[in-house]
Amino acid sequence: MRSFIAIELPDHIGQCLTDLVSKLREPGDGVKWVRPENIHLTLRFLGEIEPTQANVLGEYLTKECAAIPPFRLKIRGVGAFPNLRRASVLWVGLESFGDELATVQSISEMAAQSIGLPTETRPFTPHLTLGRIRGSQPQAGTVDRLRDASDFEGDDFLVQTVALFRSELTPKGPVYTRLKECSLKNVAL
Repeated sequence: MRSFIAIELPDHIGQCLTDLVSKLREPGDGVKWVRPENIHLTLRFLGEIEPTQANVLGEYLTKECAAIPPFRLKIRGVGAFPNLRRASVLWVGLESFGDELATVQSISEMAAQSIGLPTETRPFTPHLTLGRIRGSQPQAGTVDRLRDASDFEGDDFLVQTVALFRSELTPKGPVYTRLKECSLKNVAL
């Protein structure tokens, strides 16, 4: 099954992103916008794994995440990969206030390696994918709207869980199913 490890977003962040996309979106803009319910922070894409590997991975995440205290992330900035001129992925950034996000991402990477997956070579860049450019280049209006929103600042939110998901690709877009939810350290906030 095609899988990934991610942090889900609370409803108020989903609404914040819906409002942002409504300012960026234009009819015929050549962007395939991600449905709000599918936006998440990917910690590690796993690709195709076996159900037994998913079980091992879930146990590893449960054990390791239980030692990490809940932490806050803030929505900040808008941009594109690889850059605005040659944009293929439109994103909103995330700001971390401590080391916890890097630690949780490192745990996700170690979990992937524990089931035999190769080390991810690309550096981790915390972001939420808003849309993907159809075709080879974004339209000038899309780039202008992104540039205008580059200093966007949204809400912050508390991260209390990490989840393992299955991703099924369908003609109507991906369908994500949570296979395992792993709680962070239970501390009084």
